[in-house]
Amino acid sequence: MHHQYPLAAVQLVAILAMPAAATPPDGANKEYFKPLCTTIRWAEGTVEISNDAESIDEDYDAIQELNMSLADGQWREKWANPPKTTPAKEVPKEAEPADDVTSELKKNWVKAAAAAKTTALVNANLKKAGLDKASKQQLRAAQAKIQRLAAAAFALRQQYTAESQQNQVYSIDKIKQQINKAVYGQDTKPASGPNQPAAMSTPSSNGRATQCDTAADGSKIRSIAGLALCLCAESDDSSDGTAIGVPCGTTTAQKPGWPSNAGDINTQYDKLAKYCGKGAKITLTATEAIKTTNTILNNFKFDDSKAYYGTFVATACDGSQAKGACYSTTKATAANPEGVKKLPWLEPLIELASMLAAHSEKLATTKQHRRALAHLKATAYNLGRTSANIQPESSGTSGASAAPQQTSPAAADCTTFTTNTTCTADNNCKWDSTTETTGNH
Repeated sequence: MHHQYPLAAVQLVAILAMPAAATPPDGANKEYFKPLCTTIRWAEGTVEISNDAESIDEDYDAIQELNMSLADGQWREKWANPPKTTPAKEVPKEAEPADDVTSELKKNWVKAAAAAKTTALVNANLKKAGLDKASKQQLRAAQAKIQRLAAAAFALRQQYTAESQQNQVYSIDKIKQQINKAVYGQDTKPASGPNQPAAMSTPSSNGRATQCDTAADGSKIRSIAGLALCLCAESDDSSDGTAIGVPCGTTTAQKPGWPSNAGDINTQYDKLAKYCGKGAKITLTATEAIKTTNTILNNFKFDDSKAYYGTFVATACDGSQAKGACYSTTKATAANPEGVKKLPWLEPLIELASMLAAHSEKLATTKQHRRALAHLKATAYNLGRTSANIQPESSGTSGASAAPQQTSPAAADCTTFTTNTTCTADNNCKWDSTTETTGNH
């Protein structure tokens, strides 16, 4: 089920009949047509939706590169030249990630190790973080901090990825499908034009007053295209008065008449499509979809037996000044205004607004994750400048000139082990000589 975004309540008007002396002016349906025209422009144009095009990879990778640069040399070497298969026991038990993220973490480590493969790369990364003149003790403190930051960054990235994948369900194809359902009455625009019954034409037994009065099952007007003709065609199919002039306020050239036959439906609709703007490029937002849908909902008026959209005067919507140019349905009444939300042309619009609202919420969440990750990167690369415990050494060997193995506490302490029995893999030292007491470590 799509997220249900709260739409404004339908406006209730119990009695609609205009005073007998009132005559609908030319353009009487202009305001009713405006939101319908908006949806026609969506259907006849190229619709896009906003997406989070920015990547979080750069910030995330930078954090992992600094993390790897502060790690001991053997750990970097391991991931810079990873074996084809890495036994689980090679990863310290306390650092073993959950099964579902192990593969992703290892890929991250391999990538980070490649960016910290040499002493020069390590020192460059440390310098970016203000750690190039830090002591070994200070580097230990920085190492502990960057590990926590890297763990937080990984969690944020996982959340960002999950949210982004969830948001892919609101594809532009599905958005367009909802628009087509509303405007054309089906998922795609029929080649011959809007999906309306052939009866939407003369003679008067199948004319305007008959077709624009829709039963509770919505079997007649099933699309905004058909609804627009009910409101905008300049015609009077009952010969009981003068037709309302240019009902929707269009130009004379784009003023439709009531279709004379089934093939004429598309011809008359196309006049309105051109007026609304065929071929426009539109970035559709939740705000616009909700506003448009709410405007339509609040344009409905009701009496005890029907709901009406457009200018209603009396009896039937035949296009005349005496009766009005409108659409009516028994699917909703003053006692049941919510019934209009189930009309076959309006329900897809309500669903569209809900889909776009959910899409917008997901975008807001991913943007929050991206900002949080950028903050973590800024914190990581200011470790040497903001921490009171990390100050430049007054003398001695700096971290910048040290070999990669000397940037970690374990590697830095290898000089305390003086034989091949005390300098072992368990304490991250390496004994390079064949003798027991003389060698490099």
